[in-house]
Amino acid sequence: MSDHEVLIKQLSQAAKPVKRTAAVWRRVLVWIALALPAGALFSLLAQRALTDWQQPGAFWAVIELLLTLCIGTLAVVRTFTLSIAGRKSLRWQIFIPLVAAWLLVNVISMSEGHQPLGNIGDGTPCYTFMMLAGTPMVLLMLTALRRTRTLHPVRTLLMAGVGIAFMALSLLALCHPVHGDFPDFVMHIAAIFTLIGATILAGFRWVAVG
Repeated sequence: MSDHEVLIKQLSQAAKPVKRTAAVWRRVLVWIALALPAGALFSLLAQRALTDWQQPGAFWAVIELLLTLCIGTLAVVRTFTLSIAGRKSLRWQIFIPLVAAWLLVNVISMSEGHQPLGNIGDGTPCYTFMMLAGTPMVLLMLTALRRTRTLHPVRTLLMAGVGIAFMALSLLALCHPVHGDFPDFVMHIAAIFTLIGATILAGFRWVAVG
């Protein structure tokens, strides 16, 4: 028994205080403040002209940008909340009306374009842009989640991927024609799923508890 007491005493003396994790809202603000500039910097590798907000139909492009930022921010909030065991997070159902509205705005925007069907390959530059913008965001997110780990790695990383994808999409909206076309939109969706999948694959072992 005395040996046990000595061991406990030694361990207690060697133990260091655990640094408290910052509040979720602060972690979200810090991540966004780092992720958006980093994504914008990487996206410079894909040369694109800035959006002309004076074009007819720019109203829908503004609505799409606001919805994109909203979805991305809420996804990041849910990500950091899920990473802390026992913390009540936003319900996933909150994304249903937001994503539905985002899809509707895209349909309206495409219908007002001169060539809604577009041409095959139109969206390839958009896909490349989102991959470039999303890459540093993935690294920043995994670094942030490494701090707390998570008991639900798939759900947490899924939300993280959604947040990253829509943040990258919001940067794309700043240098994209106000009217899209169908091939363009398909590549946006492809980029979203690619970033989600890459986030899950890259981060599963890194952020899982155990």
